[in-house]
Amino acid sequence: VDKVIKSAAETYIERGIEQGIEQGIERGKAEGKAEGKAEGKAEGKIEEKQDVLIRLLRKGIGDVSDTIIDQIRLIQDVSELDNLFDQIYDADSMEDVVLPNNEGE
Repeated sequence: VDKVIKSAAETYIERGIEQGIEQGIERGKAEGKAEGKAEGKAEGKIEEKQDVLIRLLRKGIGDVSDTIIDQIRLIQDVSELDNLFDQIYDADSMEDVVLPNNEGE
């Protein structure tokens, strides 16, 4: 009788551990998916702002060098991109626009 009880207890413990592992894996997948989705949205927002900035520069100032475009593409901070929007609005030339230093990023 003791062996049967012990065997049943071990079976229930194993099932509990397996269920716990499965739940942990599912929770990890859900959290990873949500985190990936949020990161993707943030990256998309930055890329969209970069595209609009480049377009505005081309429309407002004219010829924009590949170097300037590359510098804009390196900017990953939304507030820095927003600052550039403000600068471009008042700029008559690229000399009026101060790009952030992106060295080391």
